[in-house]
Amino acid sequence: TTTTTTTTTNRRTTTTTTEALPPVTDAAGNTLVTDPALPGTSLHRVNCGGPSLLDGQGRWWTADYAFNTGKVSSVEPSAIVGALSPVLYSTDHNDVRKQSPDLIYLLKVTSSTSGEQTDRYDVRLHFAEFGSGAAAGARVIDVFVGDTQVLEGYDLVAEAGGPLRPSYATLQAVAPTDGALRVRLRRVTGAPKINAIQVATSAGTKLPLVLATPPRDTVAFGSQFSFEPMVVDGGDVTVALVSGPLGAVQRSSGQLTWTPSAPGDVGSFELVVTETAPLGRRLNVRFDVVVTTATPAFAWQLRASSSAPTRLGQTAAGILGTTLLLVGDNDPATLAFDLEAQVWLPSDQLPARPNPGGVHAGAVIDDTTWCLVGGSGTTLVQCFDGAAWTVSENPMPWSPAAPAAAALRGEAYVCGGIVSNVAVTTCGRYHPGLDRWMMFADLPVAVGFAAGASDGRYFYVFGGRETGDVANGLETVQIYNPDQDLWVTSDSTPVRKLPFARSSLGAIYFNAEFFIIGGETKTGSGALSGGTEGRVYDRVDVYDPAANQWRVAASLPTARHGAWPVAFRGQVYLAAGSTIAGDSAPSDILAVFDA
Repeated sequence: TTTTTTTTTNRRTTTTTTEALPPVTDAAGNTLVTDPALPGTSLHRVNCGGPSLLDGQGRWWTADYAFNTGKVSSVEPSAIVGALSPVLYSTDHNDVRKQSPDLIYLLKVTSSTSGEQTDRYDVRLHFAEFGSGAAAGARVIDVFVGDTQVLEGYDLVAEAGGPLRPSYATLQAVAPTDGALRVRLRRVTGAPKINAIQVATSAGTKLPLVLATPPRDTVAFGSQFSFEPMVVDGGDVTVALVSGPLGAVQRSSGQLTWTPSAPGDVGSFELVVTETAPLGRRLNVRFDVVVTTATPAFAWQLRASSSAPTRLGQTAAGILGTTLLLVGDNDPATLAFDLEAQVWLPSDQLPARPNPGGVHAGAVIDDTTWCLVGGSGTTLVQCFDGAAWTVSENPMPWSPAAPAAAALRGEAYVCGGIVSNVAVTTCGRYHPGLDRWMMFADLPVAVGFAAGASDGRYFYVFGGRETGDVANGLETVQIYNPDQDLWVTSDSTPVRKLPFARSSLGAIYFNAEFFIIGGETKTGSGALSGGTEGRVYDRVDVYDPAANQWRVAASLPTARHGAWPVAFRGQVYLAAGSTIAGDSAPSDILAVFDA
């Protein structure tokens, strides 16, 4: 059965469609029920009461999150009748206590307003009744989104045509409140419950434009700088150059070119990217390009006068504005290095991070937010905006120490890590604005203590090891294509492997190449003596993804592992890290890769 209801209040109009899932027949003639995809961009898929999973239609669902109260129940998936994805309907989140508040899911969305029009979203609520005494009339609920009632007297068994059968209700063009959708389930008869929730953009919703590939931040003198903006999940774009250095040219295709006049110049660009279809969104882009010498002769320079105020071993680092941020080990301090003044700020000037557990991974999102994930078995996500730390209400779907991470397309892509002293293959991406995790394809090779980096197009994972203990590590390079949800590896493709297998290494995309810095090994070759637990690398290997070639760059002044490289105005900064394999020799060393 299908029923469509339009509810109008003085604030909004919501169209609700409730229906039993449409039947299809498999090869054996069995009738199955499917879940037609919502037409817009998916923002949330929540498996209420259950873990992350891949459904029968190839879609990732995230483990239960964003709820206020209640408990979970489950039944064997084989008990669910006729669903293409029975496991999705075999768990629920319910609220059995009569005196408890309504069951609420608070799902963050990107809300923007232009004049009178507010962005809207489609919401789909999934149900299947498998409780004791399941019968028509036994469990009836009302559902509200924000202040608007969208379902009245929804009978889980009657709507589905019987117990243990799935049904759903689709709420169309729902407006958010304060940047979130507040889905509230209230009891009429029996405890409110839900099996899964989907949220996607409605037609006409304007999510922010995001550059698919950021511009390079350096160009060699004698070479031409070029940049052609492309956007993620967008249509065709036009580019307007607002300002640029002398000699900058905008071609009819939208490509920007510039031939520098002298080494040391800094070209400052400002442009506006406008989507011509389908939504006409705009994006203001500002960036600087530093002109290096024609043939870069890079060397590491020790900044002995700028040693970090605290010795740290396993670190995470990021740059916000002109400040290098550094954390590590179990020290709660947020250390800060002023990149313009070239001095460390007092160690207590910035607030301490909420969870001081070590072996975090980090990613700077859109140059405004630095997020730390994982670390010593925690699921907490903690993000810093330059002034304060916040802790996500939605934890990681797994609890890794030393995962690989990098920023890509406005999200933190995170993979692997060590769980119970064993490397895992789990991967997910976190959107700090939406406070949302979405899972993606697992790593082909399980690794922890690997290095993550991105060229703005793909997510790379270099090296790593299979255990939490110091080991010889892996030489594997794993590359993820987010457009295809597909991994390739150096084990099964022509992608060249790391010259030396190692773990606890650093990686950064710099000057259109990946710099792989330091690392540790148990007994592997190419490393320096590093104590009783193993050996430490001072080598820097550089990978050119366009040529699929490795080369060797200048070695570190001091062999280290656990250090997190960051780039600023044509230089790579490497602060702290351990000088002995394992975690017994933290350092305060600051080295800079200078042209």
